[in-house]
Amino acid sequence: MTPANDTYQEEKAIRMPRGTSVLSLDRGPVRQDNGIEFLSINKHHRLVLVSDNGSMEWESTEKYGKTNNYWISGEQHGDPNLRDREYLNPRIKFHPVGEDQKNKVFVVTNNEIGGGALGRIKRFKEGRVEIMSWNGIALAPVFQTVPLQGWVSDFDIADIDNDGVEELVISVVTRSKVAILAKDKSSNIISYKLK
Repeated sequence: MTPANDTYQEEKAIRMPRGTSVLSLDRGPVRQDNGIEFLSINKHHRLVLVSDNGSMEWESTEKYGKTNNYWISGEQHGDPNLRDREYLNPRIKFHPVGEDQKNKVFVVTNNEIGGGALGRIKRFKEGRVEIMSWNGIALAPVFQTVPLQGWVSDFDIADIDNDGVEELVISVVTRSKVAILAKDKSSNIISYKLK
């Protein structure tokens, strides 16, 4: 969709692999400065590069994304404790950064306790935001935040202190108790200057 006066008009349909989530999908140049490509996180938590015609061009070997944000699917009148949880992956964002001011990929990585062995309930030990760039073969990290205890629920890029320099602003959910299954949580906002 594109804005047109006080409404939106349909542009062109995007061809994507089956199961692509629009919540973790962004368009931008990955392999070339002026290329139109799409990057998403698939259901296996792998970064996937998709060309403008909908063909999958590359898939990461590392896992990305994961959050504790979900909706419950299945029978409405069934026991909610037994229904499936459909977890949402966080956003992906392209933004110019670094000395070359070329678009880089910003992506969240949340690491689960036990590597996901807890089954359908996710608990995280740490999260971070990675800034990635195409190295000719794959997307590779050029910077990553220090590991943050808990999990990264979202991030954005903005000049939050109005000093003319943009910041990477991260929302982190942490456990306030040591117990793995503790329900008490706190949220924190952390920012990093972008240069």
